[in-house]
Amino acid sequence: MDIEALKHDCKPVKKYVDKVVAHTDEERLQNLLTYRELNDAAGTLGKLLQKYTSLLKATVVELTPVIQHDWKAPFRKSWLPPL
Repeated sequence: MDIEALKHDCKPVKKYVDKVVAHTDEERLQNLLTYRELNDAAGTLGKLLQKYTSLLKATVVELTPVIQHDWKAPFRKSWLPPL
């Protein structure tokens, strides 16, 4: 059942990647990937990751986004020259 949900929800993303990202296809997709399709695929992948990590490792995985860089760095440097 999980594999069917994964295939169903990730099908638009796979089609987009196969046609546009991985290969230069002469016949481009008419309808590009939507944010809803991308969100559905990411949600399904997240649920399966949590489920199987819990089953295999007996740990809980949090899927909270984390900023990977120091986003405050530009504010610590002066960007205007002195008058």
